[in-house]
Amino acid sequence: MIHRGAKLKILLAALILTLWAGTALADEVSRAEHLWYLVETGQLAEARASAPHGGTALDSWCLGLLGDEPADHPMSRAARAHAAGDFAAVATELAAPYPSPIPDVDPMWREARYGEALVALRRNAEADSVLTLAIAKAREFDQPMTEAFALMHRGRARIPTREAEPPRQDLLAAVAIIERLDLPGWEGRCAIALSVVSRLQMDLDDALHWRERALDAYTRAGDPAGQARSRHYIATIHIMRGDLTRAMVGLQEALAVARESGDQAILGGVLGEMASVNYLLGDFDGALAQYEEAIRLADHPWRRGMMLVNVGSLHEYRGEYEAAREVQTEALALMRQVGDHRTEAAALQSLGEVLCELKEFEAGLAYLDTAVTVAREYNVPMTEAYALKCRGHGLLVRGDLDEAAAVLAEAAALGRRIGYFEVLEWSLLKQAEVARRQGRTDEALSLLEEALASVADVRRRSAGSGAVATGLASQAVPIGIMAVDLLHQLHTADPSAGHDRRAFAVVQEVKARVFLDQLVEAEFDLRHSAVPGYREQEADLTERLAMAEARLDSLVGARAPAAAVTATRAARTGLEDELQLLETRLRREDPRYAAVLYPEPLGLDDLGGDLLRPDELFLEYALGDSASFLWAARGDVTRFVALPPRREIEAQVRALLPLLADYNLTGGDPAWLVPPARRLHETLLGPVADLVADAPGLVVSPDGVLHYLPFGALVAADSAGPTCADVPWLALSHVVTVTPSASVLATVRARPPVAATSPWLLAGDPRLAAGGEAGVVARAAGAEDLAPLPHAARELAAVAAATVGATVLSGADATPTRLAAAGRAVDHDQVHLATHGLYNENRPRWSGLVLSPDPVAGDDGFLAVDEVLGLRLVCNQVTLAACASGLGEEVSGEGLVGLTRSFLFAGARSVVAALWDVPGAATSALMGEYYGRDEFRAGRRAEALAAAQRALITGAVAAPDGTGDWTHPSAWAAFTISGEGR
Repeated sequence: MIHRGAKLKILLAALILTLWAGTALADEVSRAEHLWYLVETGQLAEARASAPHGGTALDSWCLGLLGDEPADHPMSRAARAHAAGDFAAVATELAAPYPSPIPDVDPMWREARYGEALVALRRNAEADSVLTLAIAKAREFDQPMTEAFALMHRGRARIPTREAEPPRQDLLAAVAIIERLDLPGWEGRCAIALSVVSRLQMDLDDALHWRERALDAYTRAGDPAGQARSRHYIATIHIMRGDLTRAMVGLQEALAVARESGDQAILGGVLGEMASVNYLLGDFDGALAQYEEAIRLADHPWRRGMMLVNVGSLHEYRGEYEAAREVQTEALALMRQVGDHRTEAAALQSLGEVLCELKEFEAGLAYLDTAVTVAREYNVPMTEAYALKCRGHGLLVRGDLDEAAAVLAEAAALGRRIGYFEVLEWSLLKQAEVARRQGRTDEALSLLEEALASVADVRRRSAGSGAVATGLASQAVPIGIMAVDLLHQLHTADPSAGHDRRAFAVVQEVKARVFLDQLVEAEFDLRHSAVPGYREQEADLTERLAMAEARLDSLVGARAPAAAVTATRAARTGLEDELQLLETRLRREDPRYAAVLYPEPLGLDDLGGDLLRPDELFLEYALGDSASFLWAARGDVTRFVALPPRREIEAQVRALLPLLADYNLTGGDPAWLVPPARRLHETLLGPVADLVADAPGLVVSPDGVLHYLPFGALVAADSAGPTCADVPWLALSHVVTVTPSASVLATVRARPPVAATSPWLLAGDPRLAAGGEAGVVARAAGAEDLAPLPHAARELAAVAAATVGATVLSGADATPTRLAAAGRAVDHDQVHLATHGLYNENRPRWSGLVLSPDPVAGDDGFLAVDEVLGLRLVCNQVTLAACASGLGEEVSGEGLVGLTRSFLFAGARSVVAALWDVPGAATSALMGEYYGRDEFRAGRRAEALAAAQRALITGAVAAPDGTGDWTHPSAWAAFTISGEGR
C-alpha cells in the first residue's frame, strides 16, 4: 500500500510533468511560428541562426525553403517543390499523414500546406475540407499565423463557388490577424483575393479599393512581383470601366516592374492584358503579337492554354477559322494535360463552333456533343448552354431543321434557368429562323418578340453593366430585322392589318436602344438628372428587383410550393410598379435624361401629326441580310416596301462614295458619277418616287452605311451634260435633313430655339498632340500625329468677323476643358468647330473631335463621344466643319451617328457635319455662303445649307481661277444636317 504522503508526491510530480510538457509544447509551437515569420518577412539570416534541425514539421518546411539540408522529411521535400512552383509534387509529398514528434500539432501544418497546394491545383472542394481542419487546430493551439494562412487559402478555395460571403468572411478574418502580425506580403495576397470576390459581384469600386490596398501592401513588403500583379489587376478594373488610357499606363508600369522582378508568369499575364486592350481598340495584329509573347512566357500549361483560347477566339472573331482551329486544338490538348475539365469544356465548345463555321459539321457537332457532356459532368452550365446553342446553329446551317429546333429549345430553356441572356436571345433568334424556314411564320414572330422582350428585361435588370449592354446591342439588331422581315411578309398578304406599324415600332425600339447601349458601354454617367436622389433610388430598386428575379428562378427551379412562388411574383410586381412610378417622376421633372434612359419610340401614326411639316416626307431605312426595308410617311399616306439586301446596297454605296469624295478620280466629267448615283437613287427612292416628287423636304432616318451617303448627291434622272453643273442632283430640287430616329426628331423639334442674338462659340485650329501626348483612345481613333487642318485659322477668323461678340478658342486654348466651360457659361446661337473629327466604325464610342491637349490637366485633347455627352452645349446648331470616316468591312453607321447624336443630347438642336475631308478653301466658301444667307438668319438652316450647296453646284460661288471645280460633289455634297433644320 502506498502511503498518503507518497501518493501526494506522485500526483504533484505528475502535475509538474504535465505542466512542463504543456509549456514545452507551447514553446515549441511558438518558436516554430516565429521561425516561419522570419522566413516570410525576409529575415533569412536571423532565421538560419535560430533554426533547429530535427524539430517540428514547420521547422522542416522552413529549412527546406532556406535551402539547408535537414533530415529527410516530407515537409522539407514539399518546401523545395513549393519553391520551384511544383504544386503537384507538394501535394504528393503531403497527401498521406506521416509519423511526427508532435502528433497533435504537426498535422495542422501539413494540412495547411496541403490545402494551399490543392487550391493551386484547383481541387477546391478537397482544399476546403483540409483547410477547415487546419483552422480548427490553429485556433485550439493559438497559432495565429497558421490560422491566418489557412483562412486565406480557404477563402481562395471558396471564390469559384461564386458565393460572395463565405470567401469574403474568411479573407476578412485573415486580414484582421495579418494586420496584427504585420505581414504585408500576406495582406497583399488577401487583398487581391478580396478584390476578385468584389469583381465577381460587379462591385468595381470595392474591387479597385482592394487592388490598390494590395499594391500598397506589396510595396511595403518590397515585393516587385506582387506590385506588378496589383498594377495588372488595377488596370483590369479600368478596362472594365472603359478607361483604356489609364489602363494602358498602369499596364506599362506593371510591365516594367514585372521585367525587373523576373517573374515570367506575371510578365506574361501583363502582356496578355495589354493584348486585350489592343483587341478592344481594334488593333488585332498588335493583340495577337502580345498574346504570342505572353504564351511564350507562360510558365504553366494551364496559363498557356488559357492564352491560346483567347487567341483562338480572336481568330474566330476575324473569320480566320483555319487559324482558330489550330490554336483551339492546341488549347484543348493543354487543358486535357492539366486536367482542367471546366476549361476543357470551353475549348471543346470553341473548337466545335469553329469546325461548324468551316462546314466540317460531323467533327464540329461531335466536339460540341462532347462539350455538353463534359460541361454537365463538371457543372459548367454556361458552357453547356453555349455549346447547345452552337450545336443548334450548326444543325440549322446543315439543314437538319427538326433536330436544330429541339437542341435550340434545350439551349433556350437552360439559358432561362441560369439567366444567361446571351444564349437565350440567340437561341430564340435561331429557333425563329427554323420556324420561318418551316413556314411557321406566326410562331417565328412570337419567338422573336419574346427575344426582344427578354433583351429589354435584361437591360432593366443589368443596372448599367457595360458587358451586358455590349452583348445586347449586338443581339437586338438581328432579332429586330428578322421580325421586320416576317412582318413585311404578313403585310404583303394583308396590307390593312397593321403589320407595317408593328414593324416600324420594332425598328424604332432597336434604334432607341442602340444609343442607350452606347452610353452604357462608354460607362457614361448620366449625372445631369434634376431629380434628387434618383440614381440612388433606381439602383436600390434595380438591385432588389434582380434579387426577386433570382429568388423566383430558384423557387421555380426547386418546384417550391405555389404559395411561395405567388408571393415572390407579387413582390416582384410591386417593385416593378415602384420603378415605373420613379420613371414617371423622372419623365416629368427631367425629360432629357428620361428620353435617353427610358426611350419611348414613336409609332408610324405619330408621323402624321404635328411632327412633320406639310412639305416633308419621312423616310426610314432598315438594312437586313436577306432584305432591307423602307417606310415612307407623309400625312395620312404610308408605304412599307422591301429593298435589296444589305450587301447589295452597301456595294452600291461603296461604288459611289469614292467618286463623290475624290475629285481626282473623275475630274470634272460627270459621266463616271451619274450612273452609280442614278442606280442608287432607283434602289433607295425608286419604290416611293411619286411621294418623293411631291415633297420638297425629305427627312431621312438612315441605317448602316447609308449614314455616310449624302442623299443630295443622288441623281433622279439621266443626264448627258458635260459638267457637274448640268447634273440634276437631288440637292437641286429637295431639302434633305437627317435624323437618327423619329424619336430623336421629336425630341429636338420640341426644344425651344436659342435666341438668334445669343453669342457664337468658335473653336478649332488646335495645337495637335504629338506622339506620346495622345492617349490610348486618341491613338486608336487615329488622332496621333495628325497634320494641321489647312485654312482652319482663316476659317475661324472669317466666321468670327461675321459675328458680334463671339467666343473664340483657337490654338493651345482650344482644349476640351475650355470648350466645356464655355458651354456651361451661356447658351449659344451657333457652335462652329474647325478641327479634325474622326468617325471610328470599329469602335463607335471612340469617335470624337481632336482638340488641343492640356498636359497640366491631364487631358490628351481628344473629345470622345462619352465626353461630348457630358457637355452642356445648348445651342441652335453645332457645325463640325472637317470630319473623316474610316469605312471598314463592317459598317454600322454608329461612328457618325454616335458623334452627331451626342451633340444633340448635349443640347444642340441640329448638327452640320462633313462626311469626308473637304478642301479647306471649299469649306470656307460653303460656310461663308451658308452663314450669310437670309434663310440662315431666319432660322431655316436646312434650307440655307441646301441653297449654299446649290450656289456651288451652279457656279454662283466658284473657286478662284485654276484652283478647283466646286461644282463637283467633293466640294459640296459632304455636308449634311441632322436634327431640327428650322
